[in-house]
Amino acid sequence: MRLISVLPLSIATLMACQGLACHAPGSTASSGREPTSAVAQRADAPATPLLATNASAASTLATAGAVTSPDFATIAEHVLSSVVSIKVEQRAAQTRDDLSERGLPPGFRFFGAPRGLPGQELPNREGLGSGFLIHESGLILTNYHVVDGADRIEVTAGTPDGPHETLSAKVIGKAPDFDVALLKTERPLNAPALALADSDQVKVGQWVMAVGNPFGLSQSMSVGIVSAKHREDINPSGQRGVYDFLQTDASINPGNSGGPLVDMNGRVVGMNTAISREGAGIGFAIPSNMLSRILPSLRDHGELNRSWIGVQIQPLTPDLAQSYGLSAARGALVADVVAGSPASDAGLQPGDILTSFDGKPIETSSSLPLLASLTENGKVVNVGVWRAGQAKVVSVKLASYPNKEMTRAGKNGEGESLGLSFQSLTPGLAEQLGVPAREGVVITAVEPGGVAARAGLNPGDVVTQIEGKPVRAAADLGSSLGGLESGKVLRLLVTTSNGPRFVALRAP
Repeated sequence: MRLISVLPLSIATLMACQGLACHAPGSTASSGREPTSAVAQRADAPATPLLATNASAASTLATAGAVTSPDFATIAEHVLSSVVSIKVEQRAAQTRDDLSERGLPPGFRFFGAPRGLPGQELPNREGLGSGFLIHESGLILTNYHVVDGADRIEVTAGTPDGPHETLSAKVIGKAPDFDVALLKTERPLNAPALALADSDQVKVGQWVMAVGNPFGLSQSMSVGIVSAKHREDINPSGQRGVYDFLQTDASINPGNSGGPLVDMNGRVVGMNTAISREGAGIGFAIPSNMLSRILPSLRDHGELNRSWIGVQIQPLTPDLAQSYGLSAARGALVADVVAGSPASDAGLQPGDILTSFDGKPIETSSSLPLLASLTENGKVVNVGVWRAGQAKVVSVKLASYPNKEMTRAGKNGEGESLGLSFQSLTPGLAEQLGVPAREGVVITAVEPGGVAARAGLNPGDVVTQIEGKPVRAAADLGSSLGGLESGKVLRLLVTTSNGPRFVALRAP
């Protein structure tokens, strides 16, 4: 086997292209200025590297045959105090004998269900994660899955060699489909806020540093490079969402979720979110530009008013593209159009190929949900369409995304919810469930012991009518349930593979 050596000139040139410090020990940058900390800069100010960049220095280094590493210690000094460890606690609401396997066949039990004596109280569940300060008032960004269902949240901030402080925090904004949550501490933290970089300017191969709380080891750092961008068509966490990940080989482990991925200017280019189950050294981060789009809505409204176009799409394969007379497989193929949706109102049809959205090209089918979701609700956008061998433009007025979250309606004095979640029926779901209905709403989850469960609703039921009126989309069911008064009874017609039945749902 023959080994191939890498010349120092090649490495130096590569590092110079990445904007890293490339000067021989004892030499100085030609500008004669000290490097400026990015933490001290405004978020909208031009990036000033912590490390000097200089072409002549790189040339000198190549000649000298020496390579210096980035000054990670300086970056860590300015970032660590702004990264927090998050501890969450969820109170046990049931005793062990309450965890009967309702609805499961005899002999089956939930995987991982706690075992113990009947009547014995379950212990509270705890979890760990990370976050970072985005505003000195105590606003912290983290992943939604870190704080989902938490009854108590504590954040701990400080530096490895300095004092630490632990404060309680609460969720003030959440965007579950993007796995982002905004926290606020009980009082301001004594730390600077981190600035968000422009992740569109991030280059594959540039240095990054992941900071967080892996396995409870607070303020841990790992370094690596950006391995890839625009990872949209993956689902590494097992939970569907709208993703556009940065991929990195900087070590990310359980507990790193919600922590920042920073560049060599000490600015946040992403939020560490997930790791690949198939192999080590593959981590994913939500890009900072997506965080920038989501943050104002979370801060001002507590949620992201996600927009919706109302089409079911599928990937456009080369063979399908050829059958449509296209030279390249670029775009999103419309498999179905939801009745009453913005797409339906605009005249989009199954078989259309969507090629652009609001002036931005649609390269793959997974690009469209991201583009639509982060566009202002109510905005009229131009959508490029390839139909019957011709290109055309269709104007679509976006609407608010139908509610798939737990519907809280008919509140009594304790604010009890109906205890169900749902989504619009699609042809694929109808075929999977074996129901003849082509319009309706699928019950996706039912809270054990809740109002919906007591009424006899089950996951997989398809609601087709309310009080004799047809239900075509999730928005129809959401609006009907949202205005219920206490004690009001709704008559639902639901269907399964066994046929239809009526259900009476009484608001608490």
